[in-house]
Amino acid sequence: AHEDRRAIVTKAVCRSKCGRAGCPARGIPRRAAGGTSEAVWVAQWFQQGIERGRSEERALLSRLAARKFDAETAERLSGLLDGITDAERLAEVGESIIECETSAGLLSRAERVSRCA
Repeated sequence: AHEDRRAIVTKAVCRSKCGRAGCPARGIPRRAAGGTSEAVWVAQWFQQGIERGRSEERALLSRLAARKFDAETAERLSGLLDGITDAERLAEVGESIIECETSAGLLSRAERVSRCA
């Protein structure tokens, strides 16, 4: 995963120098506020995007649990999801929402997953 991030950052930095009109990295400052290098700025931006995506995924899982079970289950699940940052673990909880027949079963599985996170 670390190598993938490095490749993405490198591509973004390289593209920012190309000057193409449609380049997605165009406009990235050569030096961001505080003298941060372009590569560091891109890496920070990338990490913020990952964190935002995981936050949205946790919110979606809570909504699905509320729809299938009830608001109380969703609230309890939300507390368990807060400690999970790994995408694979969040996917396990999503699968559990589909597979579990009871809210107790879902919460039990989610608790096991959150302990492994």
